[in-house]
Amino acid sequence: ISSGYSIEVTRRIGNADSKDWRLDNEYFVICLKRGYMDALVVEQGGITDDMNIIDPTTIYNFRISPMRNAMRWMKYILGMFAIPLDSTKSYLQFTDGTGNYFAEGKLTTGCILESVALKENGDLSIDLFDDMSQGIPIWSSKQPKFTYPLSRDAFKAILANPTGVVEYECAGITREGYISELDYKPASGDATFTLIPKY
Repeated sequence: ISSGYSIEVTRRIGNADSKDWRLDNEYFVICLKRGYMDALVVEQGGITDDMNIIDPTTIYNFRISPMRNAMRWMKYILGMFAIPLDSTKSYLQFTDGTGNYFAEGKLTTGCILESVALKENGDLSIDLFDDMSQGIPIWSSKQPKFTYPLSRDAFKAILANPTGVVEYECAGITREGYISELDYKPASGDATFTLIPKY
C-alpha cells in the first residue's frame, strides 16, 4: 500500500489502541530520500501547483502516484500498439479510479518526469513529459522481415551479442531494430531477419 492517506490512518489507529486494524498485515511502501549526513528520511511534500490535496507539505509518496507510474511505463505500453507518434493520437486515457484521483501537482525535487502540474484523472500524452523522449515507445508493434546475405563470422558476432541493434533500410530511410527471430542458412549464406523496430 502506497497511499499516504491509508498509511496515516493506519499509523493513527495503531497509536490509539492495540486493536487489530484491517491493514495491519499489509505491506507499506514509503518513498525515502537522503537527508543530513546521508541518513534516510521520509520524502514529504516537494510539490508546487497543488490542488485537491489536504496537506501538500506532508504528503507521502507523491513521486509514485498512479499518473507518475503510468509515465514510467508509457514507452512500453505505447510500443504494443500500431499508432503514430504524435501527441494527439499517442496517449493513455484516464477512465476511472479509486482514491483521490482529483489530486493535482508538480514535483519539484529529485527525478522529475513532468513538465507541468499533473492531474491524477487526466489523460497522459507525450507533451506532459519534461523530457519527451521518455514517453516515446522503445519499439514498434510492426515487425519488418527480410532476407539478407550473412557470413558465418557475422552470424557468430550476432550470437555473441544477441541483444544488439541491427541497422536496416525501409522506404529509403535507415532505421534500427532488435532481432526477434533469425533463421540462418549457412549453405546459401543467407539469413531471414525478423526485427522489432527501435524508435
